[in-house]
Amino acid sequence: MRYPLLFLLSAALLWSMPTRAADAPLVILVPGGKGAPQKAGFLMRNKGAFDRAGFNTLVSSTAKAAAKAARSASNSGQKVFFVGMSIGVIKSSAALGNGAPADGAVFFSGNYQRARSLLKSPANLPPTLLVHHRNDKCPGTTPANVEPFRQWSNGRVEKIVWIKSTGSSRAPPCGAVGAHGFFRKDQQPIAAAIAFIRAH
Repeated sequence: MRYPLLFLLSAALLWSMPTRAADAPLVILVPGGKGAPQKAGFLMRNKGAFDRAGFNTLVSSTAKAAAKAARSASNSGQKVFFVGMSIGVIKSSAALGNGAPADGAVFFSGNYQRARSLLKSPANLPPTLLVHHRNDKCPGTTPANVEPFRQWSNGRVEKIVWIKSTGSSRAPPCGAVGAHGFFRKDQQPIAAAIAFIRAH
Protein backbone atom coordinates (compact mmCIF):
# COMPACT_ATOMS: atom_id res chain seq x y z
CA MET A 1 0.00 0.00 0.00
CA ARG A 2 1.26 3.44 -0.88
CA TYR A 3 0.80 6.26 1.62
CA PRO A 4 0.62 9.91 0.62
CA LEU A 5 3.76 11.83 1.49
CA LEU A 6 1.78 14.17 3.77
CA PHE A 7 0.53 11.21 5.81
CA LEU A 8 4.04 9.84 6.23
CA LEU A 9 5.38 13.20 7.34
CA SER A 10 2.54 13.63 9.81
CA ALA A 11 3.15 10.18 11.25
CA ALA A 12 6.84 10.89 11.66
CA LEU A 13 6.13 14.11 13.51
CA LEU A 14 3.67 12.42 15.85
CA TRP A 15 6.13 9.61 16.52
CA SER A 16 8.85 12.08 17.43
CA MET A 17 6.67 14.11 19.78
CA PRO A 18 6.99 13.25 23.50
CA THR A 19 3.79 11.89 25.00
CA ARG A 20 2.59 13.29 28.29
CA ALA A 21 -0.61 13.12 30.28
CA ALA A 22 -2.91 16.11 30.27
CA ASP A 23 -2.51 16.31 34.03
CA ALA A 24 1.31 16.21 33.93
CA PRO A 25 2.89 19.09 35.87
CA LEU A 26 2.95 22.46 34.18
CA VAL A 27 6.46 23.90 34.14
CA ILE A 28 6.39 27.63 33.52
CA LEU A 29 9.74 28.68 32.08
CA VAL A 30 10.51 32.33 32.76
CA PRO A 31 13.70 33.18 30.82
CA GLY A 32 16.26 35.86 31.53
CA GLY A 33 16.90 38.88 29.35
CA LYS A 34 14.89 42.07 29.06
CA GLY A 35 13.19 41.42 25.73
CA ALA A 36 11.61 38.46 24.00
CA PRO A 37 13.12 35.08 24.92
CA GLN A 38 16.26 34.33 22.93
CA LYS A 39 16.96 30.85 21.58
CA ALA A 40 20.51 31.01 22.95
CA GLY A 41 19.26 31.80 26.46
CA PHE A 42 19.72 29.15 29.12
CA LEU A 43 16.08 28.11 29.53
CA MET A 44 15.17 28.37 25.86
CA ARG A 45 18.05 26.20 24.73
CA ASN A 46 16.98 23.61 27.33
CA LYS A 47 13.21 23.70 26.86
CA GLY A 48 13.37 20.38 25.04
CA ALA A 49 14.84 18.69 28.11
CA PHE A 50 11.76 19.64 30.15
CA ASP A 51 9.50 18.46 27.33
CA ARG A 52 11.29 15.11 27.12
CA ALA A 53 10.99 14.72 30.89
CA GLY A 54 7.22 14.49 30.39
CA PHE A 55 6.22 17.93 31.68
CA ASN A 56 3.84 20.33 30.06
CA THR A 57 5.92 23.43 29.41
CA LEU A 58 4.99 27.03 28.82
CA VAL A 59 7.31 29.98 28.22
CA SER A 60 6.31 33.28 29.82
CA SER A 61 8.02 36.64 29.49
CA THR A 62 5.98 38.51 32.11
CA ALA A 63 4.96 37.97 35.71
CA LYS A 64 1.32 38.65 34.83
CA ALA A 65 1.18 36.01 32.11
CA ALA A 66 2.99 33.47 34.29
CA ALA A 67 0.56 34.05 37.16
CA LYS A 68 -2.45 33.70 34.86
CA ALA A 69 -1.14 30.39 33.49
CA ALA A 70 -0.40 29.13 37.00
CA ARG A 71 -3.92 29.91 38.24
CA SER A 72 -5.53 28.26 35.22
CA ALA A 73 -3.48 25.08 35.58
CA SER A 74 -3.92 24.91 39.35
CA ASN A 75 -7.68 25.33 39.02
CA SER A 76 -7.64 22.38 36.61
CA GLY A 77 -5.87 20.20 39.16
CA GLN A 78 -2.39 20.35 37.63
CA LYS A 79 0.75 20.81 39.66
CA VAL A 80 2.55 24.03 38.78
CA PHE A 81 6.26 24.81 38.91
CA PHE A 82 7.97 28.11 38.21
CA VAL A 83 11.41 27.83 36.64
CA GLY A 84 13.12 31.21 36.43
CA MET A 85 16.50 32.24 35.11
CA SER A 86 18.21 35.52 36.09
CA ILE A 87 15.64 38.26 35.43
CA GLY A 88 13.15 35.40 35.17
CA VAL A 89 13.68 34.81 38.90
CA ILE A 90 12.56 38.39 39.53
CA LYS A 91 9.47 37.92 37.35
CA SER A 92 8.66 34.59 38.98
CA SER A 93 9.02 36.16 42.43
CA ALA A 94 6.67 38.97 41.43
CA ALA A 95 4.04 36.45 40.33
CA LEU A 96 4.42 34.38 43.50
CA GLY A 97 4.40 37.47 45.69
CA ASN A 98 1.06 38.44 44.16
CA GLY A 99 -0.51 35.11 44.99
CA ALA A 100 0.23 32.88 42.01
CA PRO A 101 -0.17 29.23 43.07
CA ALA A 102 2.81 26.90 42.76
CA ASP A 103 3.87 23.50 44.00
CA GLY A 104 7.53 24.36 43.64
CA ALA A 105 10.09 26.63 42.05
CA VAL A 106 13.55 26.36 40.58
CA PHE A 107 15.64 29.51 40.44
CA PHE A 108 18.78 29.74 38.32
CA SER A 109 21.29 32.59 38.75
CA GLY A 110 18.86 34.77 40.64
CA ASN A 111 18.99 38.26 42.08
CA TYR A 112 17.84 37.24 45.53
CA GLN A 113 17.80 40.66 47.13
CA ARG A 114 15.26 41.79 44.54
CA ALA A 115 13.41 38.49 44.79
CA ARG A 116 12.94 38.92 48.53
CA SER A 117 11.29 42.31 48.12
CA LEU A 118 8.91 41.00 45.46
CA LEU A 119 8.00 37.83 47.34
CA LYS A 120 7.15 40.02 50.35
CA SER A 121 7.17 37.05 52.72
CA PRO A 122 8.71 33.57 52.84
CA ALA A 123 5.13 32.30 53.03
CA ASN A 124 4.73 33.17 49.34
CA LEU A 125 7.66 30.98 48.33
CA PRO A 126 6.85 27.34 47.51
CA PRO A 127 9.42 24.56 48.03
CA THR A 128 12.37 25.87 46.07
CA LEU A 129 15.65 24.75 44.53
CA LEU A 130 18.41 27.30 43.92
CA VAL A 131 21.01 26.57 41.23
CA HIS A 132 23.94 28.95 41.08
CA HIS A 133 27.45 29.04 39.66
CA ARG A 134 30.27 29.58 42.13
CA ASN A 135 31.93 32.08 39.76
CA ASP A 136 28.90 34.10 38.65
CA LYS A 137 30.29 37.61 38.10
CA CYS A 138 27.03 39.34 37.25
CA PRO A 139 26.70 42.19 39.80
CA GLY A 140 23.05 41.52 40.58
CA THR A 141 23.42 37.77 41.01
CA THR A 142 26.49 37.46 43.19
CA PRO A 143 26.87 34.04 44.86
CA ALA A 144 27.22 35.83 48.21
CA ASN A 145 23.45 36.46 48.26
CA VAL A 146 22.42 32.82 47.85
CA GLU A 147 22.86 31.64 51.43
CA PRO A 148 21.21 34.74 52.99
CA PHE A 149 18.17 34.09 50.78
CA ARG A 150 18.03 30.50 51.97
CA GLN A 151 18.10 31.69 55.57
CA TRP A 152 15.38 34.27 54.87
CA SER A 153 13.18 31.63 53.27
CA ASN A 154 12.43 29.98 56.61
CA GLY A 155 12.96 26.51 55.18
CA ARG A 156 11.22 27.10 51.85
CA VAL A 157 14.53 26.85 50.00
CA GLU A 158 15.01 23.12 50.33
CA LYS A 159 18.25 22.75 48.41
CA ILE A 160 21.09 24.69 46.81
CA VAL A 161 23.04 23.17 43.93
CA TRP A 162 26.39 24.84 43.30
CA ILE A 163 27.85 24.54 39.81
CA LYS A 164 31.63 24.68 39.26
CA SER A 165 31.97 24.27 35.48
CA THR A 166 34.76 26.14 33.72
CA GLY A 167 34.84 28.26 30.57
CA SER A 168 36.03 31.48 29.00
CA SER A 169 36.47 34.45 31.32
CA ARG A 170 35.89 36.77 28.37
CA ALA A 171 32.16 36.09 28.24
CA PRO A 172 29.84 38.95 29.29
CA PRO A 173 29.33 38.60 33.05
CA CYS A 174 25.53 38.63 32.83
CA GLY A 175 25.26 36.79 29.52
CA ALA A 176 24.07 33.34 28.55
CA VAL A 177 27.48 31.84 27.81
CA GLY A 178 29.55 32.81 30.88
CA ALA A 179 29.40 31.46 34.41
CA HIS A 180 26.05 33.22 34.82
CA GLY A 181 24.73 30.96 32.05
CA PHE A 182 26.75 27.95 33.26
CA PHE A 183 29.22 28.24 30.35
CA ARG A 184 26.66 26.38 28.20
CA LYS A 185 27.46 23.22 30.17
CA ASP A 186 23.83 22.72 31.02
CA GLN A 187 23.47 19.02 31.85
CA GLN A 188 24.09 19.26 35.61
CA PRO A 189 21.88 22.30 36.34
CA ILE A 190 19.03 21.03 34.16
CA ALA A 191 19.21 17.51 35.62
CA ALA A 192 19.00 19.01 39.11
CA ALA A 193 15.89 20.98 38.15
CA ILE A 194 14.13 17.99 36.59
CA ALA A 195 14.92 15.77 39.59
CA PHE A 196 13.58 18.41 41.99
CA ILE A 197 10.32 18.81 40.06
CA ARG A 198 9.81 15.05 39.87
CA ALA A 199 10.36 14.77 43.62
CA HIS A 200 7.55 17.22 44.30
